[in-house]
Amino acid sequence: MKAYKGFNKDMTCRGFQFEEGKTYEEPEAYLCETGFHACEDPIDCLSYYAPGESVYREVELDGVSDEKGEDSKVCAKKITVGAEIGIPGIVKAHFEYVKARCEKEENGGDRSALNGGNMSALRGGNMSALNGGYMSALNGGDRSALNGGNMSALRGGNMSALNGGNMSALRGGNMSALNGGYMSALNGGDRSALRGGMDSKFKGGKDTVFAAEWWEKGEYKGMKAAIVDGVNIKADTWYKLENGEFVEVSDDE
Repeated sequence: MKAYKGFNKDMTCRGFQFEEGKTYEEPEAYLCETGFHACEDPIDCLSYYAPGESVYREVELDGVSDEKGEDSKVCAKKITVGAEIGIPGIVKAHFEYVKARCEKEENGGDRSALNGGNMSALRGGNMSALNGGYMSALNGGDRSALNGGNMSALRGGNMSALNGGNMSALRGGNMSALNGGYMSALNGGDRSALRGGMDSKFKGGKDTVFAAEWWEKGEYKGMKAAIVDGVNIKADTWYKLENGEFVEVSDDE
């Protein structure tokens, strides 16, 4: 099973020293007791290992127990430590995790699969998959997967995956995954993951992660990330990346 795990910066976890590329085994696996723990949803790693103080890696698990907790944490007898994944990578992987769990079935209402052209207005219930073209308005319930073109307006419930083109407006509930292009406005609930292109705006609830494209004089510098911690980045407040730093902006900027 592919999963994600947080470590201290020295690659220790509860006093156990790990190394990249190595495999470790325990005779038993009991959730929160013994064995190797990791999260299926990478954003859950932030609850156990805080950004700035930790590193995050992809891992492969074998011998996973059937126990389930309040989040996506799992426990296994065997773990193989893979490559490091930064905060922008966590945002991308969370989007993929959420989208993979949004079922697509053509049966109307909840769990519908709707496909519209330019300037379409599509509305689906929970776990719907809505796909619209340029300037579409897509509205889905919890765990919906919404995909719109440039200048689309996408709104999903909790744990929705929203993917919009340039100048899109994306709004999701708690633990949503929002991915927008150039000059997009991304607004997520608690523990959401927001990824935007150049000149995008970000707003999130508690423990939401921002990942923004960083450009200087037309040259791409990489991704810049931040987390809504209530101190450096406030909840329910718009931010924009300027000169490599997230700065607070007004609603109409």
